[in-house]
Amino acid sequence: MRKLLIIIALWYFFIDAPKAQSESISTDKRIGSTGSLIVSFGPEYCFADTKEFPLGQNLRNNWNLSLGFLQKFRNNLGYKIGVNFGNVTGSDGDQSRMYSFTSKLEQISFQGEYTINIGDKSKNSEFNSIYFFLGAGLLGNSTNLKYTPRIDYLYKVNKPDYYNLNAALLAGFGYQYKLNTSISVGAEFNLEYVFSDYIDGFKPPYPDSQFNDVLQGFSLTVSYVVF
Repeated sequence: MRKLLIIIALWYFFIDAPKAQSESISTDKRIGSTGSLIVSFGPEYCFADTKEFPLGQNLRNNWNLSLGFLQKFRNNLGYKIGVNFGNVTGSDGDQSRMYSFTSKLEQISFQGEYTINIGDKSKNSEFNSIYFFLGAGLLGNSTNLKYTPRIDYLYKVNKPDYYNLNAALLAGFGYQYKLNTSISVGAEFNLEYVFSDYIDGFKPPYPDSQFNDVLQGFSLTVSYVVF
């Protein structure tokens, strides 16, 4: 059922929504606003309750793929609707808990964006731009958890095959370079605060766990203007 909903969302975001938007706006509004499809891919890490530093985890097992639709208006403001799929891991290494996890991530998000163009607009030389964004989303995760049970350690764990669904706040910034009127490439950094301490499937007792889990990602982006 979850996969069906994701497919329906993808169809709407990338086929129906851009088409309806393109048909509804007038010619002169197209000059002042653009709609683009965006694909991004890169490493992502989970700052959770493990002892080892997250950025030391294997790059092949910590990644994020994002598909999105971005509309920019003439005042440099815009919005982006996206879906993300990813995987994150963590480990205690040689610590006494022998705790490690692998989590699969799925997310739908909405974010506002502000762009600063660099160059001479009158000469049509605004090839570079930087942007900042804030947003929110729903993040789902399923976790494969491994740990050494201890009677004297008051931890909490997710049930096997349990699927978490939680709200999240997103923030970040990025850079884009315009190759031509239709295609741009760039890079993006993002942070995501999740309203849950179970992205890793494990909640140690206080003071070992004082905060919810945080995701950090860096990705390369490609965008294509559809109108």
